[in-house]
Amino acid sequence: MKPEDIAGLMIPVTWLVMMAVEAFGTGRAWPAVRWWRTKSLAFFVMVMTLNAMLPGLLPPSVTALHVLDASKLGLVPSIVVGYLAFSLVGRDANLRLYGPGSRGNVDATTNPA
Repeated sequence: MKPEDIAGLMIPVTWLVMMAVEAFGTGRAWPAVRWWRTKSLAFFVMVMTLNAMLPGLLPPSVTALHVLDASKLGLVPSIVVGYLAFSLVGRDANLRLYGPGSRGNVDATTNPA
């Protein structure tokens, strides 16, 4: 099995695992949503369909644009580089929004630092 096949399978497998985790308990009481699993499946199918179709509908002038061309790295190194870049940008955004030493959006009255 090639890395491309594994990457493609990770999305539906993750969804199935999360549905199983939710069935065993989430640790928090959530309000009951009617037809939750059916809605979840419908949304999942819709998102997967869009992810499969949209890249093919884009014109070549758009698909030729790259911020960073990682095609020579291969799939697995590209995933590692992309994840690290995404994490660092997210960390930077968090620091800019909440400042150093913050723990996100925590209510100071119930959980003082």
